[in-house]
Amino acid sequence: KYDLAIKEAQDVLILEPNNALAYKRIGSAFYALGDTKKALQYWKKSLELDPTDENLRSFIQKVEAEEKPTGVEGLEFLKGLEE
Repeated sequence: KYDLAIKEAQDVLILEPNNALAYKRIGSAFYALGDTKKALQYWKKSLELDPTDENLRSFIQKVEAEEKPTGVEGLEFLKGLEE
C-alpha cells in the first residue's frame, strides 16, 4: 500500500519535478513504513518547494524533536560520540 503510494508519487515527480505535494506524500509513506530519515528528507524538500506549509513545518519539528535522544538514552548517545 505505501510502496504503491511512493511509486505513484515518484511518477508524478517525473512529470512535475517541483510538485511539493508529491514529495510530502512520499515522506508520509516512508514515515508510515518507519523510515523517519527518508521521510524527513522528502518532507524538507516539500517544504523547500512550498514554504507556506506551516502544518508540515510544525510536524517536521515535532518528528525531529522525537528523534533526538533524551535522558539515559541521550547520555549513552553522547558517550558514544566521545569514544
